[in-house]
Amino acid sequence: MILSDISKVDVMRLYAGPGATAGVTTAISLPADLRSEVSRHTPIALCRQTHSLNIALVDNADEYPQDTDALITLRKGLAVGVRTADCVPILLHAPDIGAVAAIHAGWRGSLGQITAGCVKRLIGMGASPALMYAAIGPAICADCYEVDAELGHRFAEAGYAECVHPSPTGLHGKSHIDLKEMNRLQLLREGLDEARISTSEYCTRHSLIRQLPVFPSYRRENGTEERLVTFIAMT
Repeated sequence: MILSDISKVDVMRLYAGPGATAGVTTAISLPADLRSEVSRHTPIALCRQTHSLNIALVDNADEYPQDTDALITLRKGLAVGVRTADCVPILLHAPDIGAVAAIHAGWRGSLGQITAGCVKRLIGMGASPALMYAAIGPAICADCYEVDAELGHRFAEAGYAECVHPSPTGLHGKSHIDLKEMNRLQLLREGLDEARISTSEYCTRHSLIRQLPVFPSYRRENGTEERLVTFIAMT
């Protein structure tokens, strides 16, 4: 995996256990440009994300599954990736079966438990959750993710009350949701070892590097086509 050698794409490394290379692009790039640039150096499979709960198994970079928000591969050297601009990217590595996965979880995917669903899919393929590694990449933080209180109630009723917080400004009818923690809890509830889960401290909306925004943020920019790509491959 030589993504770090690509001059036009800066990469922040993530940890998903030995035998896997994982990271997130910090350059703000358009999806088509990034896919073209990355694929010249390392095969990478992406998908057409629609906030679905669909998971696809891929074997080559030419595949581009439609209406899909999580990818799994058993092919060594093939990266799988998801594109985000505030949603949560989750990477999984199941070393016992030689599989890696990339998951895109916005509020719909988080509420629909796509992360838990992907772990279950890997278990069905023979993986042990106790041996899995997971990396949760940069995403919007709870302080920045304000939603209507009605949506907050839906998360609480789904069993994630600890991820729902009142508005820090006391604004009536608003809640704040911790999507990173919600997906981390899904991993734990499916049997992953807490010590094998790493979570990025970066918020896509407010984190700065050298006093400048480093990640694209849909909320900060009131809508954007730019995305970061979070990827993983077996090495």
